Formats: sequence, structure tokens, C-alpha cells
Amino acid sequence: MFGRFLEEAAKLYADALQNKRDDASALIGLYALIGRIRLISSARVVESADTVARIIMDSYPAPNMTLEEIRTAEVDPLREFSEACREELQIFDKR
Repeated sequence: MFGRFLEEAAKLYADALQNKRDDASALIGLYALIGRIRLISSARVVESADTVARIIMDSYPAPNMTLEEIRTAEVDPLREFSEACREELQIFDKR
């Protein structure tokens, strides 16, 4: 499930950086995944997923970025989420 979230969020973030949208229908799948994550994951993982969704939502109305601007921005909105997931998975592996 974490992997699916990462794939969906990365796809949507790339889309948000290069396209403007006025509707949230593209985010339905992402919010469904967050709901599933909320059922089984720690607060840190859920908060990180919510932050990713907020970043994506905030990126849609922002000015579009060129590929060069994206490359040099060095922003990774998925990093905190993936690190939180890795820590959580390590805890489960120790059980």
C-alpha cells in the first residue's frame, strides 16, 4: 500500500507542477490510499501522507514549472513519507 501511495503521489505531483487544475477529481485515488493508510499506520506516517496531499493540492494552482525548473528545485515531497514508512516497516520486521 505504501508503494501504491508513492507511485500515485509522484504521478500527481509531476502533473501538478506542469498543469493547472480547478477540480480535485484527480486526487480521489490518493485520498483513498490515505484512508487505507490511516487504518493501519502510525500517526507519523499518516501525517506525512497528509502533508504530501497538501503539497500536491497547493501545487496545482501554482505557476507551471519547466522541466529545468523542476530539476533544479531539489524538492522531494515524498521523502518524509518514505522515511516514516521505512521506520514503521522496520518495527514490524522486529516483531
